[in-house]
Amino acid sequence: MATDKPDGKKGGIAIVIGTPLYPAAGAPESITITQGVQELTLNWGTSTNASGYNIYYRTSPKSAWQLLKSNQLATTYTHTNLTPGTRYYYNVTAVNPDGKEGGNAYIDGRPKYPDAQTPTNISITQGVQELTLNWGASTDAVSYNIYYREEDVTSELPKQSATFKLLKAGHTSTTYTHTALKPGIRYYYKVTAVN
Repeated sequence: MATDKPDGKKGGIAIVIGTPLYPAAGAPESITITQGVQELTLNWGTSTNASGYNIYYRTSPKSAWQLLKSNQLATTYTHTNLTPGTRYYYNVTAVNPDGKEGGNAYIDGRPKYPDAQTPTNISITQGVQELTLNWGASTDAVSYNIYYREEDVTSELPKQSATFKLLKAGHTSTTYTHTALKPGIRYYYKVTAVN
């Protein structure tokens, strides 16, 4: 600021410039999570005063947060290449234009397992009052459900049961023997893989 001296001459001038800070960003609203095969998708509502979002995750409630994505501009993010069955915890934090983190929102979820592939090379071996099924292992399968239905081929008008009945659920082997069967009855089988 200039001052007048007694002799009428001006003295030195001091100038200062300042920029006010932006308000703190509010918390993301209405956060949701959608399960996918080996992935999880986060969606949330915009935060007041936010210019972006930092996304953190962890796989245990007590472990340290790991930065997954910084300054995410969109309000959706898909985390891929995850381990099915593992629970993932997320912390989405709003960031204001000054780069300061503000409010946050938490959510967790588990990604889905891939669909089990169809059993391959299924075959049947006849035995006395029994039939043995064999098939190739299915990718991503942890067990198999076995169904059957019957057809009486001894009558003049063969009668076939309308629907398949569950024979064995959660079978973990790739072979199964159906015993105590009746000769003269045709048996149909369906084997489904379970992930």
